[in-house]
Amino acid sequence: MQAIVETTKHRIAQLSIGSYDETADEKLPEAVLAHSTITKMLSLIKRRTTFTKTNLQSTDQARRRELKVLSALATVLARNGEVVAVAKSDEGSGDLDIIVSAQLVRDEERRPTTKRGRFGERVWTVFANGNPRRDGQKDSLRSASNLPSILNLSPPQPEFEEINSLMESINHGCQGESFKSFDSHVWTVAKLLNEIKSVGGTEAYLLQRYIITACYRRMLRRLTHSTLARPFSDALKKVSVSEIPRPPAMAPEPGKSETNSDKVFLTVTLAMYDSLDAVLPNLMKQASAAAAGQPFRAYTTDTRIEFHVLLCELLEKFEEQLNKVSAYQTTGFVEPPSSYEDILLHVVFYGEALHRLARSGAIARHLQAIEPLLADPRRDKTGDITLGMMVGQKEEDDTELASVQPSAIHGVGIEQPLWKSYLDWLTLVVDHFDAVLILGDHVSGQHFPYSSLSIKILTTPPVSDAMVPWRALLQSEHFPDIPAQKDANSPPLPRMSVADLIDKLEEFSHSDGKLGDDTTDVDLVLEAIWDNSLLFSELRRESLSLGIGFDGLRHCEINLATLIYLARILTSGPIYEKYKHVLDQLRNAGTVIGISKRCCPLCRYLLNALSTREVQFLVRGSHSAISACTLPEWLPDTFVKRMNTVFGRQLRQELVQIVNHAEVRRIRTQSTGSERLSLDSLEQSSRSEVHKNRTADVKRLTPGKRLTPRK
Repeated sequence: MQAIVETTKHRIAQLSIGSYDETADEKLPEAVLAHSTITKMLSLIKRRTTFTKTNLQSTDQARRRELKVLSALATVLARNGEVVAVAKSDEGSGDLDIIVSAQLVRDEERRPTTKRGRFGERVWTVFANGNPRRDGQKDSLRSASNLPSILNLSPPQPEFEEINSLMESINHGCQGESFKSFDSHVWTVAKLLNEIKSVGGTEAYLLQRYIITACYRRMLRRLTHSTLARPFSDALKKVSVSEIPRPPAMAPEPGKSETNSDKVFLTVTLAMYDSLDAVLPNLMKQASAAAAGQPFRAYTTDTRIEFHVLLCELLEKFEEQLNKVSAYQTTGFVEPPSSYEDILLHVVFYGEALHRLARSGAIARHLQAIEPLLADPRRDKTGDITLGMMVGQKEEDDTELASVQPSAIHGVGIEQPLWKSYLDWLTLVVDHFDAVLILGDHVSGQHFPYSSLSIKILTTPPVSDAMVPWRALLQSEHFPDIPAQKDANSPPLPRMSVADLIDKLEEFSHSDGKLGDDTTDVDLVLEAIWDNSLLFSELRRESLSLGIGFDGLRHCEINLATLIYLARILTSGPIYEKYKHVLDQLRNAGTVIGISKRCCPLCRYLLNALSTREVQFLVRGSHSAISACTLPEWLPDTFVKRMNTVFGRQLRQELVQIVNHAEVRRIRTQSTGSERLSLDSLEQSSRSEVHKNRTADVKRLTPGKRLTPRK
């Protein structure tokens, strides 16, 4: 056992991240590894997620418009499981460059080329970085060295430089190996945006078809996810139209914005009416009036039932056509006489109609009217956690889907109205249609003064699988004595020494994993099962005990923002010299960062810490869910220590709460002598997936020496 411990410590030392300055604090490598352990442990603790608008905001309309466009670009660049962050160049030259850094699906052959903008023209440059999926697959755009780098892209095939050849491939489903890589996807998006710029906004239809082919899995998941999406559509379909109430007699008149959006929705509905199954005479009457420039109202007593029938049909038809896309991408077969191009046209047809409906003013009025008829998961708390989720039979996480749930907290303890959750879900379903519209309007509009657009990729080194063993972390200076500041209304936490905390965690993690069921409060039982199965069971296994097998990410927005920050403040010194090749290219990169999802708490905090009067980062909303993640090796140790202090305190608070909660529950169980529910069977099915890198000859590591003694 001692030999195994020494070997593990040696391996961790080899994997540690080196300091920038040889005379700098030698604890920096340990601090980065400690951060990985802190976030890993926090990710195993179930908390109610809060979604907020980040305070990284701006009243500058130009910057807000830029954020909207870059967020749309990040949305279409993230195909399925990736997360993408983008920023543009402020060089003020001729063309717009976009740089994408991605760790993706697998190691693939890269074909970097060197391209220069034409003299006298402006090129839009956007720097982007993407997180890979953590499903055991490798990164497709990993840096060949241990340093970040910026690469240009070339077409998947030389003939795709010709738009007709690319169009033909898109209409046949982008089959073949050449379209599977992330860099090919990024190049194709840039090519199609340039086509919109040169020909006009009418060419956006080709971009829309391609995005459907590239991103159909994400679109379909937002319609069919069994726990986060399906309840919305099922509830809408179960509404009895005879019970839909009439609009209030004194309902306020629609404003100018609502009237305009309703007119677009009615115009689209009128154009597609012959292809619908629904009979909509009253809606068509209003649509005809709108088309003729006469007064109209999209949502009235006469149209309310037809509106709901149309909504349900569009949801059903959109899902049906996306399933056909999925089937073709899986089998390469289309039922004759249809073709894949026909399927794409139908997806665009129903998807665009649903998009216009979701953006209309009428949809908000309708959802408010039927809110009492809609299912509310908050009324059935047992649905928040399911046995399938406990044993690892859950679908791929989607933070954006989680953010629109009725149970999500928005702001400080604010639960939004139920109808608003349904509206947010509908908006998310058609997010890609919205993104294509935003990009098409921007590239072909007056706010795009560039002659063309190019996208480059910021590649980053692989993430180390090392971290500090959890016992060593709790005994080190990276685990603060003072817990995070608690809510003033919450009871104070009991004081607990590190030794007592370790003893309690070991006691519970090596117990039989059984809980009492003497309470009728199902919520508390399920919560306790969830906490024990995720945290306590992980603590007794090799990964956290030995500090190996870290499976977290280095988040894309942090890769991008930290390098932009250093590029703005450094012109010399050891850090600059080491990363000069990439910092010089990011010197004029903007601080508005578009991300394909909301920021996590760690990224939000670090972006705030990096922001100064000279460097003001601007991103969109955030959430409170923590996932296992690490920090870039180029981040100065001052920021690493600040991150460890803040989130180390939060970890201490969470651990003390869980241990205290479990201790109280155990005493309660012992006093009642009731039957107990075992977790062992629930854990078995998830062990192979959660612990892919288990070391077969190591069962458990006893507490070892501290890495850094507490001062």
